[in-house]
Amino acid sequence: MGVIYLDHNFVSDIAGHKRVADADAERGRVAETVRLSEHRFAVSVWNMYETARAGRQETKDGCIEFATGIRPLYWANPRLVQVQEAVRYAALRYNDHPYRIEELSPLFGGDHPRA
Repeated sequence: MGVIYLDHNFVSDIAGHKRVADADAERGRVAETVRLSEHRFAVSVWNMYETARAGRQETKDGCIEFATGIRPLYWANPRLVQVQEAVRYAALRYNDHPYRIEELSPLFGGDHPRA
């Protein structure tokens, strides 16, 4: 099963109070991906902080509702995803594999009991 990382800007753009024009279509694609169970979504723990400091309650509520619905994995290190993407791109483009690509390890996932 693959993992798709969702940046907080994406989450707030499709779930916050000021939604992008294609928010409903994007939410539909996310819902279909969840339904097919071929991928899990992931957000960083920083997403929780960004949601909590949102200026409008509608944005907080929308982002929380969205995240609850997709039951994401929560990663402690959002920069690791960016580093992996850059290293994988360079390794494939230049046919050179000088760097170790670390496995992503979620802090916790949607299936873990909440304290």
